[in-house]
Amino acid sequence: RYSTQHEISVRLPDGFQVGGAHNNFDAQGNFENPYINRNAVVVDRANDPILRQVIEDARQRFGHLPPRERAEALNGYARQLMRPEGMSGRQLDAWYDNFVQQHAGERVHLGQFIREGRGVCSQQATLMHVLASELGLNSTLVRGGGDPRNPNQMNHAWTHITFDGAREPLVFDPRHQINGRPYGELAPSHRRGSIIENLQRPAEAPV
Repeated sequence: RYSTQHEISVRLPDGFQVGGAHNNFDAQGNFENPYINRNAVVVDRANDPILRQVIEDARQRFGHLPPRERAEALNGYARQLMRPEGMSGRQLDAWYDNFVQQHAGERVHLGQFIREGRGVCSQQATLMHVLASELGLNSTLVRGGGDPRNPNQMNHAWTHITFDGAREPLVFDPRHQINGRPYGELAPSHRRGSIIENLQRPAEAPV
């Protein structure tokens, strides 16, 4: 669903993979396209001890906080785990480009990025969604446009969280350090992928 609808709100099951927009997997969990130039990020608590430890650490450190404070703390924690202090965004992107070249087509556990201490928007947002879901927050992992100069280019990932009694979700984006803002304040950035695809869909000819 996430590969085609660009949003997923449930707790990610073990074995869930993030592989980019419209990139599908076969029955063995491998990319259907053998020439893919990226890796899949795998959420698998049962076989990823690093991810399990991070979830437990987050639960101990932040589980007692009120929901809004819990979300803010988790957002900062996900960024901290995957963005070394002092590393620029450009340096992080360069590291990821090199990582992708080395691991193209592979299934890489989310915990490997945590061990590396580096991850771009997709890994940071996936970790944020995993942690928020584990700690009882109504989180959605979202893919869409992150560049306000080109809002219809699907090149970013983030989460949004809907709090009890709220009329709309708030965006939590570890990569961009956005800590609970409504979509209206961020426009034209953070345009959701489903909206982008609707805008790009050819209009039906009049009958």
